Amino acid sequence: MWTHASSSASRRSSAAIIRSIWSGAALPAAVTAPLRDDARAGAALFVDRSCWSCHVVEGSGGRRGPDLTHVAARLDHDALVARIANGGPGMPGYAAALGSDDLGKIVAFLLTRR
Repeated sequence: MWTHASSSASRRSSAAIIRSIWSGAALPAAVTAPLRDDARAGAALFVDRSCWSCHVVEGSGGRRGPDLTHVAARLDHDALVARIANGGPGMPGYAAALGSDDLGKIVAFLLTRR
């Protein structure tokens, strides 16, 4: 489920980057600590835009959608963009809800998940 959280994740403090102010949700520090730049902002968007409520990463998150812990071992950049933008089995498309900048940052984060 996508929320109307701000897309200004890159301007937040590093603590807020890994924690959603909307739900108190957070990805594990082991996931976020090594991230930099767009991947770090993408991790924050992953939580803020509620991707995390359906998808688990390293044991944290929802169980409705596929586990994304090692998603980059299965899908490349273009496949991730297409899946998020257009949706897939049981998942709506988010092209209209996410701008290309935010989509790119979420994909940058997911590409770290090998």
